[in-house]
Amino acid sequence: MSKALHLMLLLLAILLMALCQTQAQAWFVDESTLRIAQAGILLGYFLLARLGFAFQLLSFSRPADKKQEESERVFWRLHNEHRRHRQPWLLVTWQAQTVEALLPGLTSERWQRSLSATLLWCGEPGNIAQEDIALFRRLRGRRVLNAVLWVTDITPPSGMARLPGLENSSPDEFNDGVMRTLWQQLRDIARTLSWRPPLYTLCVRDSVHDQYDRPRQSVGIALSPAQETNIQTQLHTLLPQLTGQGMAQLSLQPRWNWLLQVSHDIQHATGSRITTALQPFVRRGSETPLCGLFFMPPALPGQHMGQHACSLSAAWSEPVAQIRHARGERDHLIAGDWLVRGTVAFLGLWGAGMLLSALFNYRLVQADMALLLPEKKARPVAEQVRQQQERQARMDTLLYRSREGAPWWYRFGLNQNDALLAAMWPVWQQQNQTLLVAPLAEQLRSHLRQYMALPPGSAQRRTLTAETYRQLKAYLMLTQPERAEPEFLKKVLLPLWQNPARGITPGEWMMLSSDMLDFYARELPAHPAWRLPAYSTMIANVRTLLRSQKGIQNSENTLYQQVLQQVAQRHADITLNDLPGDAGSGDLFYSNASLPGMFTREAWRQNVREAIDQVAAGRQIHTDWVLDDTGRTSPVLSEEALRTRLAERYFTDYSNAWLEFLNSLRWRQADSLSSAIDQLTLLGDVQRSPLVALGKTLRWQAGIGQEETTMGTSLLESVKQRVSGQESTDARTAKTADPASVVTQTFAPLLAVLPPDENQPGQTKNSATPVSGLTLQDYLIQVTQARLSLRQVSTSPDPQAMTLALAQDAFSRRDNPLTVARSQGELLAASLGQDWSGFADAAFVQPLAQAWQSVLAPAQQAMNEAWRTQIVQPWQDAFSGRYPFASSENDASPALLAHFIAPQQGVTEQFLRQQLGGLLDKQGDVWVPSALNSQGMKFSPAFLDAVNLLTQLGQAFFMQGELHTEFDIQMYPMRNVVETDLQIDSAMMKYFNQQAEWQTFTWPDKQSAQPQAVLSYSRNQGENIGPVRTAFQADGPWALLRLLEKAQREKTDSGRWRLSWPAEDGVGLSLNLRAQRYNGPLDLLKLRRFKLPEQVFIQDDGGNDDVR
Repeated sequence: MSKALHLMLLLLAILLMALCQTQAQAWFVDESTLRIAQAGILLGYFLLARLGFAFQLLSFSRPADKKQEESERVFWRLHNEHRRHRQPWLLVTWQAQTVEALLPGLTSERWQRSLSATLLWCGEPGNIAQEDIALFRRLRGRRVLNAVLWVTDITPPSGMARLPGLENSSPDEFNDGVMRTLWQQLRDIARTLSWRPPLYTLCVRDSVHDQYDRPRQSVGIALSPAQETNIQTQLHTLLPQLTGQGMAQLSLQPRWNWLLQVSHDIQHATGSRITTALQPFVRRGSETPLCGLFFMPPALPGQHMGQHACSLSAAWSEPVAQIRHARGERDHLIAGDWLVRGTVAFLGLWGAGMLLSALFNYRLVQADMALLLPEKKARPVAEQVRQQQERQARMDTLLYRSREGAPWWYRFGLNQNDALLAAMWPVWQQQNQTLLVAPLAEQLRSHLRQYMALPPGSAQRRTLTAETYRQLKAYLMLTQPERAEPEFLKKVLLPLWQNPARGITPGEWMMLSSDMLDFYARELPAHPAWRLPAYSTMIANVRTLLRSQKGIQNSENTLYQQVLQQVAQRHADITLNDLPGDAGSGDLFYSNASLPGMFTREAWRQNVREAIDQVAAGRQIHTDWVLDDTGRTSPVLSEEALRTRLAERYFTDYSNAWLEFLNSLRWRQADSLSSAIDQLTLLGDVQRSPLVALGKTLRWQAGIGQEETTMGTSLLESVKQRVSGQESTDARTAKTADPASVVTQTFAPLLAVLPPDENQPGQTKNSATPVSGLTLQDYLIQVTQARLSLRQVSTSPDPQAMTLALAQDAFSRRDNPLTVARSQGELLAASLGQDWSGFADAAFVQPLAQAWQSVLAPAQQAMNEAWRTQIVQPWQDAFSGRYPFASSENDASPALLAHFIAPQQGVTEQFLRQQLGGLLDKQGDVWVPSALNSQGMKFSPAFLDAVNLLTQLGQAFFMQGELHTEFDIQMYPMRNVVETDLQIDSAMMKYFNQQAEWQTFTWPDKQSAQPQAVLSYSRNQGENIGPVRTAFQADGPWALLRLLEKAQREKTDSGRWRLSWPAEDGVGLSLNLRAQRYNGPLDLLKLRRFKLPEQVFIQDDGGNDDVR
């Protein structure tokens, strides 16, 4: 019996035993019967296995095949070694003499093993032992051979000696007979193996000169069976490489000419013969695929190591590497192979699937066993809720698997998903009725009874109408599950379900209640049996009350959408340029939005009003199923009431459409001061202003629906209501009678600032008073004044000086036409309210803001120029190239530095107070931009950092008008240092390693004739004290700062620093510095390489060139 059949029987036995185990309850009466059946299956398997072995014994009694025994004797050891080494098996073929020249000893030993491959010899072409090939297949399957190596000799017959043993061989290794023999040999091997291994040709090439010490390398080409390749072309690609490497080797050793000989052979007759002979093997669809062609030198002495072992040279590396990646092709398929493999694969997969399914289903049932049992004893409510939620989560998973299919590892005929789900439904329903349905139904009935008990006509009843409608709808869904809407049910019932146990935290209850309600609402429509008994009397009474209070929205909305669809086809959308007069002028305003054409006064007059009348006359509005007692249609709205409601909805959308369109308006930015002046000229001209024309258009559009009445009373009432925040009785009555009152209320703030149109009926000059007291006429006057002020700037001899004067007036909070106009525009925009913010910003804020920016830009330039000329340039003249501002031997004058940064008296602080007093506020020692008067100016961060640094240094060191500071020094004992001396100006401190004390220094010392800083020390030299050595010495007013700069600084606490200086002889000196303010003289090190920034303000690149 073959191994495949034996394995198939074993898998079949395991599958049958597992199937009996899983279906035991259905197939067997008791467990003993199951065990007997499983024992019978095992007995049958053993009998079949024994019977198969007996049949195999019969074959042993037949006379033995000598050739087969010989093959097994030779190659059995090779098979055992392959299990350990896993090397490719390469079948070598052709004449024995040629093979021996390349692989000595292979023809006699039959196989050899190297470190990279196993080489096999089964005879010359035409005499290959098919018993060996058959044995190979039995040992390793059909893919036993990784490749077939055809070894041939291409050494020319003349001009050099042929290989030893081949002197009398035929010189033509590529004639037709040879190729037919090779092809037939490969076909026989493929039929025996049912597999066509790849073919590689090894051309042995000898040389006249000895090549034993020449470096060996692979020379050849790799071919792809899937592509038809020209071998001659491929060989010629090797020529440059062969020539280059051959010449390099020949330059090293004149005997090393092998590569050049191969190159010569490829270019001449040998290359042509190889191409002609092997080209058929690389054609597409060839039955014997040629995968490579390599040129090999004869074997080196000592290659054969005896005992089936050999050592392959480096020339074999590339062929073996190619063979490891090469793949053969299937020759033919045996029906028995398909049958056995298919059966084994199917039974194996099915058996494994059943075992896996049994394991997972068993674990599933065991895990859910506690959830399948009903509650037998009373437990805390909190535990019941948590277990119900766990049961529900499991059921949710089982439901999903029931609808979408269980995972494959639960199937294979053993799926218990539906059985578990069927067992869980009754337990879940019982618990759900107690924990969820009963409390919620009682809550709904309680709320409905409370609504019925409210006084008729009370405000509370009107307030609770919508909520009661939703609660009644939810209750009806519980009594009629087929009408249930999961999302609606969850939204209504979730606030009503109270936490039933103290053991559940609010956060946990929020999660549990949401999950449980969601599952119940989702499954309710599919389970009509869960319906609750309906309280018919209570439901009828609530319906009666709701019908008297509630308007019907669904049918009304359908009719309203029908009206809009009819009108929308007759009126095109309107853009800003489509507005009448100069309202759509693109010189000042622009907008990318459009207004639906059906929301205009013309559309109302021509089509909308008529369409509403037609729909109201043929109304078909009925109650919904929540309020319907009989299920028949029943009209509830009169024609007039429906007309009024549809008109109210239209006017509401009308107001919103105009609001959205007008808020999309944007002010067109000017690119120069002259353009800004032209825009203000057009804006302030009452006769040509697009803003005035737009106001007339808006007043006309706001009069929609009031053609037969006056607007004065409604406008005045709307403004009064906006101011007082209360709605009068007359206003409520008018709003009820007039559907267009929502338009009046929306446009009231804007119309209050627009001039009255005397051509419209009912308009008077003072029909309404604006909330801010400002009108459009007032705003246009301010615009004109601002324009005249800018005109003076543009025509003055020194525009930059005038803009600076205007800016400084604003910084000093003194009024000028521009700032007054800006304030009036912002106040007017704010009076329109948040609803009109976009339009108000474009119409009243941006025009004057742009004008102000045209003043700020040159003012910033002038301020920057003043800073450069008054502060930066003198600073650079005084301190450029001087210490501490630069690394130089020349010192800056402390007195001159005090002139710049001394508090109150320094020119820097005077500039900040006089020029930027309204923009910068001094808070302590820090200058910060004024939050109330920034005027849109952006200070340079570098400027603020620089002036704050100078201010802090001035406060710390120049309070008396000159450089002065005090600090304390304490020496620190160092190893091998006997004495340390520190001299600062005329003050001296000596330290002999005694108890360290603090000594106060005042710097600079006015009494000192020569400012200096000297740090010296004396070392211990055995029993004597060495000479005094100077670790640091500097002269000049900044000598102390030079000393501190050389030190390594480490902060030990808030007011102390450890300073260390390394000496030239390896001795380190150290002392402690205690500052009396900030960091003491160390703060002056911030002046090192300090430079004043040249700009006060950050300027945009696009300045106003005509002002400059």
